[in-house]
Amino acid sequence: MSEGTAWPHVAYDKVIGYHFENPNHSTFVAEAVTASTVAGLSKVKTQEVTLDDKQAKELLAATFDAAKPVSLAFCYDPHHVFVFYAKDTPVAAIEVCFHCITVQCWPKDELVHHNDFVKLNGLCQALGFKEHVTYQPEAKEQPLKNIAVPPGLR
Repeated sequence: MSEGTAWPHVAYDKVIGYHFENPNHSTFVAEAVTASTVAGLSKVKTQEVTLDDKQAKELLAATFDAAKPVSLAFCYDPHHVFVFYAKDTPVAAIEVCFHCITVQCWPKDELVHHNDFVKLNGLCQALGFKEHVTYQPEAKEQPLKNIAVPPGLR
């Protein structure tokens, strides 16, 4: 699928998208994604879909190619992760939170905040991920109200 020139900067031969329950509101991409990470994911996944080459390219474009960066949010409760594999070994991952309109990736990349959530939403719907794909572009534009901001973040 990939020659390894653009993110994730390594060759991969398969991308699998997962929808998962997230009772602990945790992330799978805070550190390196390993076989044990995927094993943990298998305990909470509700859907699994292998992306074809076209879908993998759409995922990468929607994650990294938006003209301007989107802002980060305080909530992060992801329910979608796309794991890139090389010979069944995880080599990269993109994790998506449609609640707060945020993406994280491993390995890290500064362009990860240049997302197109309309395209990400469309891809997830095309893959059959039904839950937690409720992105509404106008929701990102609404001002945050009644949110306590920690002093160090003001």
